[in-house]
Amino acid sequence: MVSGSAGPNSLRRNALRTVHIASTSLANMAPAYSLYTTLAVIVASSGIASPLLIILAGIATLLHVNATAEFSRKVPSAGSYTVFVARTWGSYLGGVVGWTYIVSSVLLLASVYIVAGTWPAQTLQALFGVNIPWWIPMLVLAAVGIGLCVRGVVISTKWAIGFFAFEVGVLVLGSIAMLVTHPAAINFAPFAPGNILGGWKGLGLAFPLAVYPYLGASNAATMAEEVRDPRKAIRQAVFASVGLAILVYTFGTWATVVGYGEHTGPLAAAAYPMVDGAMRVLGPLGFLMYLGGLTSTMALVIVDTNAFARVWFNLAREGMLPTSIASVHEKYGTPWMSVLIGGGITTAIALILGLGYGAVNAFDWTGTLGTIPMVLIFLVVNLALPVYFWRNHRAEFSVFWHVILPFVGILAYLVPLWSTLAPGQPAPYNSFGLVTLLFIVIGMVYVWWVKKSRPEQFQVGANVVE
Repeated sequence: MVSGSAGPNSLRRNALRTVHIASTSLANMAPAYSLYTTLAVIVASSGIASPLLIILAGIATLLHVNATAEFSRKVPSAGSYTVFVARTWGSYLGGVVGWTYIVSSVLLLASVYIVAGTWPAQTLQALFGVNIPWWIPMLVLAAVGIGLCVRGVVISTKWAIGFFAFEVGVLVLGSIAMLVTHPAAINFAPFAPGNILGGWKGLGLAFPLAVYPYLGASNAATMAEEVRDPRKAIRQAVFASVGLAILVYTFGTWATVVGYGEHTGPLAAAAYPMVDGAMRVLGPLGFLMYLGGLTSTMALVIVDTNAFARVWFNLAREGMLPTSIASVHEKYGTPWMSVLIGGGITTAIALILGLGYGAVNAFDWTGTLGTIPMVLIFLVVNLALPVYFWRNHRAEFSVFWHVILPFVGILAYLVPLWSTLAPGQPAPYNSFGLVTLLFIVIGMVYVWWVKKSRPEQFQVGANVVE
């Protein structure tokens, strides 16, 4: 049962188990997609100590998902962050967080959709010498992902888990191959703090890049209405998925550094260093690295679309978006209108920016601009955690879980936030801070207008799994 929701506007209960949402959280972090697209720039900024950066970013993520886990023990909801904040500081601020999430999710998903086009195009070119426009596979894979998400949460989740299992197998195979073929280069220098390029300054430059692969860690919380025992399942899923992601990311990054003999120049210069390094040693099996990137991207399209659609659906159900977006498919029990509308908007943005400015620029811009508001949401949720528990569950209030961990998490995320917004960024990145502020101000005005004009419908934070 979901409190505050009408029967037709409820998702299918008990459709998923803990293993499903833990796996989708891992798939949402997309190890192959993330390592392929970010490793070169991480190495260029931090040197051979990139594996250490990955571990530090993972620890910062654990501090953040603690807030998601603790809130989900008490107010699990498809609305996730929006409900957490609304239950702490009221429906207006919850609505502003919801608006900010909408902006961020569209931009981040657009970056995913762009890679869903460019990676298959590059795979065909690299393996078969066939050249096709990137936007053709993007439209095909976006349509497949959106279709699976409409078809059902179970079938889409199982496909995502299958894709994810394949990519992890490929990453482990490639990593082991690079280690076995470069035994003389195996050492633990990449984990030494003194080897961070540029010291603390290098840490500040590289840390935001290392955080990016973990951004989807809390998306399991959006499946609260469809998973069995969400109060327990979400906590287990987010911690287990981040812990496993740290292991996979660290092992893959370390193996790649070893595979290049700790020569950071060639490693940073490679477009896809992990792919290039593994293909050199895998021989005829090297093509699997490209297929791993393809399945990783496809899994990410599915789980990201599922996650954002449920937040949109809940915001519509609670009166902040048009009520038609809260429609649940009669047969499949999915929020099909939010999937189609959100997926359509995202596809259009990816297509317009990619064709207008190039796929690489469009990916960089949407990924960076989408990350800034998401990190701001993380900070607000961490700030809300101690306030919520002190006000509503004082007998369970813990200084460690509800004060120390969220406070350290806030400090950890201030580093990537400042590095992204710091003065002196090249254009157009130097305008992203003002653009984000503009988005938020527009959201504040919009939420105020909705709350004032439709007070009886505006119920952000009302829907929590009983």
